[in-house]
Parts: sequence; C-alpha cells; structure tokens
Amino acid sequence: MTLDQVLAAADSPQKRMAALIDAGDNAKAKKFYAEVEKACRDLHDFYREWVTALLSRVYREYGIEELKQCLRYSSEKGWMPWMTEDITHNVRTRLQDWAPLLAVGNFATIKIEEDDEKFVLAQDPCGSCGRQHRDGRYAAPWNLALIKEKHPITFTHGDVAAYRTHLAVTHTIMPIERIGAPWPVIQCSHTGTGTCRILLYKDPRRAAPEHYAMVGMRRP
Repeated sequence: MTLDQVLAAADSPQKRMAALIDAGDNAKAKKFYAEVEKACRDLHDFYREWVTALLSRVYREYGIEELKQCLRYSSEKGWMPWMTEDITHNVRTRLQDWAPLLAVGNFATIKIEEDDEKFVLAQDPCGSCGRQHRDGRYAAPWNLALIKEKHPITFTHGDVAAYRTHLAVTHTIMPIERIGAPWPVIQCSHTGTGTCRILLYKDPRRAAPEHYAMVGMRRP
C-alpha cells in the first residue's frame, strides 16, 4: 500500500461514505460499502479462526474435559453477565438486539418467524460455523479440530466443530444451570451445512424438553 492508501484507510468509513453520498457518486459509494463489508467480514473470520485454533489446541493437547472447563471460564467472564441482563428485557428488545447481532455482526442472511411462544431466527448459512465449514476450515491445510466424542459439549452427537462447542456450554449448559433454560435455544446443523435456528422464547426461562436433552440434561 502507498502512504496515501494507508492514510485513507484510517479515515472514518462513515465520513467517507457520507461524503460520497453527498456528492451523488452512487457507484463509488456502493463500491466503498462492499470494500468495508468485506474487510469487516474478513476480520470477523480471522478472529473466529484464531479462537477455533486455540480451542483445537486445548482439545488435542488436554482433552475434552479441559476444553469444557476452558469454555466455562471464558463464558463466565463475558457471556453470563450479558445473559443475566438480556433476560430482564422484554421480548421485543431482545429480538431487536439479536437480529442485528446475527445479520450485521455475524454476516448471516436471516429470516424471522413468530408463533405464540417464541421467535425463530433462521440463518442459512450460519455466519459463523456454517461459513467456516463451507470455507473448508476443518480440512487441510487449516485442519481445525472436530470433537469426536459424544459428549454434552458436542450435543451428544460427536464429530462437532471445535468452534460449535461454545454453543453447548455458553448458550445451553450454563444457562440451564443459572436460569433453568437455554439462552437462547440454538439449533445447529451438525453437518456444518443447512439452516441454523435461534429460538427466542418470549418467556426466557422456558424451553421445550428436547432442548435440555440435547446436552444430556432435564428441565428443572
């Protein structure tokens, strides 16, 4: 990169986008948006792969129980405080928080449906695990770990992507222990392809019995 390109990259993307729009240059504005979106997605995927490489090393060197404890430790520091706040919000607010998290923060295409007891946010493909599988991160040369054991952190299936194990610990096992229900219910495609569904129950302390059974637990 030239010095001018480096300095331009340091400018506020919002300011640059606003200037292009104000100038009526729609073609350059669309091109710039695509560049910023790609850069943000690449950075998201870099961190996802970095975390998965760390989880893979823990699993391969120390085993599945130490991987579970690693996930518990990190979840306790970050996700559990968010959960205890999130469940105090009304369902409309929770939906308004989760939809952008998936669509913007996770670069997923989502579809939302509602029934009497919940909202269902469907991603196809999932912006994290789904794209990770699609991009070949569990094959050579990346060789990120697939967790072989049938265990609660693999949703009792086995052959589950290392990255996906945090869904079992962070969103299922630990919330059941804390509030009596998963937070939220996440139904992954275990093959790494297909639709991933997030179930936001209107009563966050309720979920169907099968959502407990998938990690070997029962509804309190």
